[in-house]
Amino acid sequence: VTSLCVGRLTEDERDVLLIGTVTHVLAYQVEDNADLFYKE
Repeated sequence: VTSLCVGRLTEDERDVLLIGTVTHVLAYQVEDNADLFYKE
């Protein structure tokens, strides 16, 4: 893991956890326990 960030992507009150590595990016919806997107 090379990067972590937490914040809101839209105007709703749900936080999104963004996890980055050298080759991947994951956006994770914390309250729903679900992936928003995954990019290699």
